[in-house]
Amino acid sequence: MKKAKAWIDKKVSEGVDRNYLLHTVGSFSNKKKSQVMKQKGISSEEYDKRYNFLAKVYYLLSGGN
Repeated sequence: MKKAKAWIDKKVSEGVDRNYLLHTVGSFSNKKKSQVMKQKGISSEEYDKRYNFLAKVYYLLSGGN
């Protein structure tokens, strides 16, 4: 969770709105795994790592502690 919180804090300090972050992180999970893997040029393992990280970010942005 520390890395997810640090990432959020970095983006907010750069001027990115928290609601925009919530929307973009949420839209990631709505895409098919194969589509994201092809688009980003990542492996299944890399996708899973990214998915888990963004799930933590989403949790924090949506009111998690």
